[in-house]
Amino acid sequence: MTYQYRTENLCSVIVPVYNEELTIENVIRELVGMTSFWTLQIIVVESNSTDTTRIKLKRLKSKYNFELIFQDTPKGKGNAFIEGLKYARGEIIAIVDGDNEYRIQDLLLLLNPIISNQFDFVLGNRHVPGVPIRTFPGHKIRSAYYNLGHNFFTGFFNLLYGTQLRDPATMWKVFKREFILNYKFEGQRFEIDWEIMTLLTRRKAKTLEVPVQYSSRGKKEGKKIRSFRDPIEWIYWIIRLRLKKIQSMEVIN
Repeated sequence: MTYQYRTENLCSVIVPVYNEELTIENVIRELVGMTSFWTLQIIVVESNSTDTTRIKLKRLKSKYNFELIFQDTPKGKGNAFIEGLKYARGEIIAIVDGDNEYRIQDLLLLLNPIISNQFDFVLGNRHVPGVPIRTFPGHKIRSAYYNLGHNFFTGFFNLLYGTQLRDPATMWKVFKREFILNYKFEGQRFEIDWEIMTLLTRRKAKTLEVPVQYSSRGKKEGKKIRSFRDPIEWIYWIIRLRLKKIQSMEVIN
């Protein structure tokens, strides 16, 4: 089902969720608590978790006001985002992961520049000069590997797309819906983050990066990124989407 109406200044927050039994309750509570400050449409897409996530969400749904979509099989973050987008009726779209790595209240910081019509696309920048983004206690090599990867992909994206961004890989992406019109998303897993980045960059969305709080988690805490396969796929997607024919905003308007 796709809603045929839109609501100005409403932010549709899409929350892809899979196996987040330890964090999802806090994420939902924080988002619902923010509705006293901003009008949010909270859309949770649960992808048939193997833990108690689905059970917890059913219980939370009886207490809080949010939309809950159940998928039969886990197909990835991108697939869940695409599914949630079908129900989104806001003129502003935001993505929130269910893993609690980010401070949910920072969403307000990202919304303000869009509502004031100063920017079209706002990113939550995790980068603090001189401080590594990820630190896994007892795993220096793994920490170094992920931080090196962050630097590589930031530079690679900036080189191919002519940008000067600090953290294009951030989960925090808030944007005006108009910039994704007439576009069919393809990314099924974490490549969806790069697909959103490339689409809005190529459509020349006026972009701002805002500092946000971030607390990284590792595999034991439920991190789902594949250390080697996913980065290789991201390189492919970043290049492929640079070459893909995409309608400009001038054509859409």
